[in-house]
Amino acid sequence: MVIPYGNPDPCVSFDLFASFCMSLSKLCLALLTSTAVPFAASSQQTRSDFAAAVDRIFARFSTQNSPGCAVGVSRNGSTIVTRAYGSANLEYGIPNTTETIFESRSVAKQFTAAAIILLAQQGKLSLDDPIRKLLPELPEYASRVTIRHMLNHTSGLRDWGTVASAGGWPRGLRSHTMAHALGISRRQKALNYPPGTEYLYSNTNFTLAALIAERVSGMSFAEFMRTRFFVPLGMKNSRWRDDFTRVVRGRATAYSVAVDGPHIDMPNENVIGHAGLLTTIADLLIWNENFTNPKVGGRAFVDEMERRGRLLNGREIDYSAGLDVSRYRGVPRIYHTGSTAGYRAFLARYPEQRLSIAILCNAGNAGPEPLGNQVADVFLGGALATPASVDSVTGITLSDEEMTTVAGMYRNVRTAEPLRLAARGSSRVNGLTMSLGRVRALHFERN
Repeated sequence: MVIPYGNPDPCVSFDLFASFCMSLSKLCLALLTSTAVPFAASSQQTRSDFAAAVDRIFARFSTQNSPGCAVGVSRNGSTIVTRAYGSANLEYGIPNTTETIFESRSVAKQFTAAAIILLAQQGKLSLDDPIRKLLPELPEYASRVTIRHMLNHTSGLRDWGTVASAGGWPRGLRSHTMAHALGISRRQKALNYPPGTEYLYSNTNFTLAALIAERVSGMSFAEFMRTRFFVPLGMKNSRWRDDFTRVVRGRATAYSVAVDGPHIDMPNENVIGHAGLLTTIADLLIWNENFTNPKVGGRAFVDEMERRGRLLNGREIDYSAGLDVSRYRGVPRIYHTGSTAGYRAFLARYPEQRLSIAILCNAGNAGPEPLGNQVADVFLGGALATPASVDSVTGITLSDEEMTTVAGMYRNVRTAEPLRLAARGSSRVNGLTMSLGRVRALHFERN
């Protein structure tokens, strides 16, 4: 049984489980957009009003016995709220502050894309270059993969972490390096799909992009980013985790949160580009401001960063160069989320309102996008469209027999990743996890 979601293949049937998935995704979206603290922005509100509203959102992290988050909000280039919650280190009782350093996980992708685009502006590469021109170790695929394909996640390159896990060495159990990631990519003789025909999120795209930046610039990726972006922009507390054993003063320890309490959960790999950026909320707000008043790269740089990908069939996707260019409740939004080990991150711009929001957490149970959306609700106020209520979402009711029919183990026919769907009681489903921010098309078949 093949199960399409989002943009189904016309050659396969849209069956009962597909309808269920669509209903579930709408329900999740309604829940994400209907949980905000009721606090509409107005000209009469003071910074203390805004801070109090943000405090309510993060109240569950306001304890010294829990890891937490740091939050920063700017409007028109000026910071209007910075708050911090919970502990940076539970063993020593060190609190998070607005200057605490966290890891931003996939928020780092836009930084890697920026390096590539800056090199393209300097004439050192073209976004339409085939990647084998710069990474000749890779196999010669049936169709040409370009740098632009990688930045848009339309390359078809298999995710190196998924392949490593299938080989018995999942991330977290082995200290992977850039050489490991490249080696895994080099041994993949085929792609998930012909380049440019589909969108599929893959960390390999940005890991290899960082390697390309190193080879073209003749510098380490960390040094290139430091000299070309961090120093010129004044991002004094940003660096790359290219050696996970290096001591970083002021960095929060990351924790996963289990039934028996928090557990240390730190990244233990030296692979960067797709992730690995250590930074603060203040530095992220500075970074966002460069898209409005570009000191590095100019307007052409910003336009290329925000240029949405286009598939070979002409369909435009939301993903650009390490950024999701879409809307939140009717308001244009350019953003990305991130999660690695126990770190969580959210960075968004709302260009029409000149608003930026940065959230960094060391709590694995912090949902970056729901938290970011709630903060956005506070500051965007009347600009937001009314969210759909849960009651207004069209759903489906499954009989016990139908539940038994759809329950089981599925695999993604492109990536071979497993998904378990289990029925428990009448008309109830558990075991299905969906990432609404990144998943554009799921194709699963029953094993």
